[in-house]
This record gives sequence, structure tokens and C-alpha cells, in this order.
Amino acid sequence: MAYRLNLAKKAPRTTRKALSERLAKAVGRAGRPDSDEALHDARTDLKKSRSLLRLLRPGLKPQDYAEEMSALREIGQALSAARDADVLPATLATLRRRWPDAVPEPVYMSLEARIGDHAQGADAGAVLGGQVGALREAQGRVEAWDLRLRWDDVLDEFTCTYRRGRRAMRRARREPTDENLHEWRKRVKDHHYHLRLLGAAWPGVLAAYAAESRRLADLLGDDHDLAVLAAVLREGLPSRVDDPIHEEHLELLVTLTEDRRLDLQGEAWLLGARLYGEPPGALRHRIGLLVAAARSQSDRATHGDRLAV
Repeated sequence: MAYRLNLAKKAPRTTRKALSERLAKAVGRAGRPDSDEALHDARTDLKKSRSLLRLLRPGLKPQDYAEEMSALREIGQALSAARDADVLPATLATLRRRWPDAVPEPVYMSLEARIGDHAQGADAGAVLGGQVGALREAQGRVEAWDLRLRWDDVLDEFTCTYRRGRRAMRRARREPTDENLHEWRKRVKDHHYHLRLLGAAWPGVLAAYAAESRRLADLLGDDHDLAVLAAVLREGLPSRVDDPIHEEHLELLVTLTEDRRLDLQGEAWLLGARLYGEPPGALRHRIGLLVAAARSQSDRATHGDRLAV
């Protein structure tokens, strides 16, 4: 069940099949909520499902699309609430590996304990298992849709998502707030998933584009995690008896965190300028030609097989 559309098939058939299979994978993981990996993979399945659903928008009634997107978003938020409890400790560990001598070892150890207490969340397995019913219902609705979709519709939505990513990048460049950078990351993730879905149009080339978009999303994701950590350090954490942490330690760590964020953002601006440098209309034309060529080649191959028979 590769996350890729079959360009040889009609758009409604392959998109419905891809979305149904992705939700089925999430159902399978939710039915065995025995590890953090299962939770992470289920969240990824939900993100992929929502990105694919965006390509299906023209083939659905507006109300059906809005209700389905809302349902998938609600499931994803439930899973995220449990997963986010691991983000702060992991981000602090990354900071510690990068600057092991920035503050005394006991300070890092105390921060780890205090952040661990701060980040206590719901039981991941229970949260994941609790979404089995909602995921099965979503899969059932997908299979019952009256989906009327053309490949041109899919390409138009692909282009709209790309255009939204360009706008989000420009907004974040003008005002690099945490919210604007995070919004850009979400649009980058959608573009990454759409490149993968259309990868059969030119596997080697589009796979390279998808890899770069994934790298950009990772840069922005690391930036967001550091922003959350910096906010927690600024706000302060509950103190403990004989706590070795002093205000200057927190100020130094916040400064290092912000310095690292500037480095990550610098890489993101450079990569973003490359990934989003092409005008949307030009990209639509280019990807449209690739999809048409792939579909034409598939048609010729099928026709040749029939003649051989």
C-alpha cells in the first residue's frame, strides 16, 4: 500500500483506494496501541489522509468535504495531544547534545526531571485505541462516496496547495512569528505528500523534490519544537528542593535555543526559495505534462497487451 496514486487508473478510483487504504492502516495501528511507534505512525497516516483529501475536494459536495476534513482533524488532534508530551523532553535532549557544557550537568538533569513532570500527558495507548471506531467510520464513508473527479481537478488542487505554501512562506519571511512559521510548515507537509502521491509521473525527479520538501518540513518542525521549549524555559518550571537551576542558566539556554532557531530558519529560507521558486502556473503546466505523458504511456502499454492477446 504505497502512498502513491496509480496514474493509469481513473482519478476517482485510485484516489478513493489510496485514501481508504491509508485509513485502514491507521485502523490497524489503533487496534494494536502497544507502542509509541504505533502512535507516531497513526498520526502520520492521518496527516497523509488529510493531504490526500485536499486533492479530492473538487469531486465532493462542499458539505461532505468539510465534514470529513473536520472529522479527520478531530481524530488527529486527539492523537497529537498524547504525542506532544514527548516533544519537550526530546527537544531538551537535542539541546543537551549540541551544547553539553553550556550549563553544569546537574542543571540539565534537573531540567529533564522538571520538564518530564511538566509534559505528563494522557496514556498514548489508551488515546490511540479510543480512535478505532472513528477511524473505521471514516473509512466506511470514503468507500460510500459518490466521487466525481478528473485528473485536471487533482492537478488544480495540487497547484492550489503549492500556491498556499508560497504565500505562507512570504508571510513567514515578512513576520517570522512562531505561528506563521508553523503554518508554513503545515503547507510544506501537504506539498511533500502531494509530490509523493503524483510521484509516478516521473519517479526519480519527483522523489528528489519530495525529499527536499521533507527536509524543509523537518527544519521548520525542529524550529517549532525549539520555540515551544524556549517558551517553557521563559515561563519557568516548578522548582524542587536543592534545585541547582538559576535564572542565568535558563537565560543562557533560551539564548542558545534562539540562536539555533536562527540557523534553522536560515536554512529553511534558502531551501524554501528553491522549492517554491517556480510560479504556480508554470508548475501546473509542467506537472500536468508529466502526468499526461505517464498516463499516455500506460494507455499504450495496455493497448499493446490487448493486441498481443
